[in-house]
Amino acid sequence: MQCAVEIQQEISKQESDPPQALQMRLRIGINLGDVMLDGSDIFGDGVNVAARLQKLAEAGGVVVFGSVYDQVYNKLSLRFYSLGRQPPLQ
Repeated sequence: MQCAVEIQQEISKQESDPPQALQMRLRIGINLGDVMLDGSDIFGDGVNVAARLQKLAEAGGVVVFGSVYDQVYNKLSLRFYSLGRQPPLQ
């Protein structure tokens, strides 16, 4: 979680120089779950859900699954905003 926030902060600092068309804006989704490795391929429920979560994030934002929030909300000095109940991930 801390790494994701620091990545977004660092990219945000660097964005002031390039023109709008060249700026990189990431969306990050974080989930707790099984991740499997097969050569250079990663897969599993943890990866699939995180990939769907990132679609909910604003450019430059981080979205976490409820179980991640439960693990980190009182351990990091971050502000969290609820997106409310979301439809089942497809």
